[in-house]
Amino acid sequence: MRGVAAEGRAYADPTKTEGNSAMTKVRADGHGLFVIAGGYAARPGDVLGYSHAFRMDDGGLKEGDTVKASHWAGTPTTKIKLGDGTVLLWGHDPAYDPIDGWRS
Repeated sequence: MRGVAAEGRAYADPTKTEGNSAMTKVRADGHGLFVIAGGYAARPGDVLGYSHAFRMDDGGLKEGDTVKASHWAGTPTTKIKLGDGTVLLWGHDPAYDPIDGWRS
């Protein structure tokens, strides 16, 4: 589905699309929670340009929980859908490389 931005431009609304969602486990490390979806690691927290419009907190998730997650193409975010239908957007962690994994 498409929405309309305040400026009148169309944008894809990640809360309305399914995309290529896959089930994934919530993991944790020394920096906190993260998921890997679409080759990207994503963490909760504000992302400039998105946090004003989308929920970007941890959603009460904990390590080991299973969620439906997918990379939102063309953005630095991953959509996470909880069992109750709640949708979160988490920002990509630049320390994770889709090919080489975590950078030191």
